[in-house]
Amino acid sequence: MELNKILVKNEVACLYRNKKHTENFFVGIVNMVDEDNIVFTSLSSEGEIEGLMLINSKDVYLVEKNNKYIEKIKKDSKNKELIVFKEDNKGVKNVFYDFLSNNTNIVEVEVNNSAHVDVRGRIINYDEQWLEIQVVNEKQEDDGIAFCRMEDITVVNALV
Repeated sequence: MELNKILVKNEVACLYRNKKHTENFFVGIVNMVDEDNIVFTSLSSEGEIEGLMLINSKDVYLVEKNNKYIEKIKKDSKNKELIVFKEDNKGVKNVFYDFLSNNTNIVEVEVNNSAHVDVRGRIINYDEQWLEIQVVNEKQEDDGIAFCRMEDITVVNALV
């Protein structure tokens, strides 16, 4: 069964993707999904919006839906205003990166399943091979440019 048939748009789900850190999972509302990527609105345990996430579908090994924890978060997150993406034939990843390239959201990028933030900044540009990021430091000051190879990116979290 394909992941894009398991996950339904606007549905709350838990996604597990790091087999080395099985206690870590993401809870969110599915915005878009295709065979390669998932975009969803990340939610806290209190139902507050934490950000937008892009996750590589091949890294997801467990999906949970409709359990008591998810039902609690669904209830707590009612009436939250979500970002609506205009889907097209460019694919989920490109729609996500186009959206972030046109605004000033800070993104946190994890590469190679590191389980931590490897690069933090604003997306400048992207193509099929590279993601270009204006790096920012703890004071939100520009601090250089980083280039991440697309095939090595495992999670992008856009803070909203």
